[in-house]
Amino acid sequence: MLIPILLASLALQGQATDSLTLRAATAFAREHRPSLIAAAAAVDEARGLLAERRRPPNPTANYTRSDDAPRSTFTIQQSFEWLLSRGGSVGAGHAGVARAEAELEGSSRDLTREVHVAFVGALAATQVRVLAAAQLAVADTLVRFAARRLAAGDIAEAEFERLRLERILAEQTLSRVRAEESRARLALGRTLGWPTDSALPPLGGDLTEGLDCPLPVAPSTAELPMVRSAFADSTAFAAEARSTNWARIPLPTVEVGRQWDNPSAPGANLWLVGASIPIPIWTQGGGPAMAARARARISAASLSETKLAAEQALATAGVQLEEARLRARLASDSLLPGAGQLRIRAARAYALGQTGVLPLLEAFRVEREIVVSAMTDLVAYQEALAEWNALTGNTE
Repeated sequence: MLIPILLASLALQGQATDSLTLRAATAFAREHRPSLIAAAAAVDEARGLLAERRRPPNPTANYTRSDDAPRSTFTIQQSFEWLLSRGGSVGAGHAGVARAEAELEGSSRDLTREVHVAFVGALAATQVRVLAAAQLAVADTLVRFAARRLAAGDIAEAEFERLRLERILAEQTLSRVRAEESRARLALGRTLGWPTDSALPPLGGDLTEGLDCPLPVAPSTAELPMVRSAFADSTAFAAEARSTNWARIPLPTVEVGRQWDNPSAPGANLWLVGASIPIPIWTQGGGPAMAARARARISAASLSETKLAAEQALATAGVQLEEARLRARLASDSLLPGAGQLRIRAARAYALGQTGVLPLLEAFRVEREIVVSAMTDLVAYQEALAEWNALTGNTE
């Protein structure tokens, strides 16, 4: 019988110690996918840039040797233009680190969603293959039974031919689902970063997992990586605008040095102290400051748009998950068992000679259609769950 065979197969998969679960697959992908390595490196880069912004510019040393007295001059120059703009520059650096961390979190969530979707796709393909194999086994049994009845003269040859064609159709279906299972497993291996010279182990899990769990409370949109990233961008541009505005104020460059080797004053070492300051005649920095303020306004507007998009994404994902949960529950509790029982009763009635072949063929057809529809709904629920987890940061 189809349903007992499926349940036994799933139980054996759950008991296998070497099966690959969704949690283990997600952990493997986080360790081996280059995308997360790159995102983590981007955080280190942002921290390095922040450290650079915190430090003052290096002084400049200058040594001059000439034939005129004094023959040797050594000076050190230190600019102080960075003092007024340092606060905004460091603030922009902190925002850059926050943005990189938000991008890392977003990449991790996206990868988790990709793994979840690929995993349930492969798991569904495996379960469909089990169902198709069970249908073929039943069709084989009925064809052998019909052959005996044909030899005994109990049924017409046309009835036997219909069952034989049904058996061929079941074999074709099994071939198609085996190919789909192979494709889905290869896609899962690519998503995980699984070594190409090593086959994936059997998958352990259930497409109904999570159906009984209540929907987690939706987080604030400010906690979403997309909003955190946009907020960091807005903060960075605002800080850069302040820094650019303060940089318009001229500050001096101080010079300190010594002069020696003067024939008119043998052995004398003379101190040299001076300062230079830019004179804002031709440009006062108004253009760069205006452009920086405009970029800050653009970034603030982009943040508002991102918040609106995040609110819509959360609301949409919640509705999709609830509706997908309802369809998946109906598929799991009613459609799959009902279709199996319908086919079992039709096969039993045919074996007892109570009905002809047409009700049996109809039962096979209905079961195939329901299996496709039910599996589609179960996979859709898991995909909706993966999307919800990616948005909310819920761990699996």
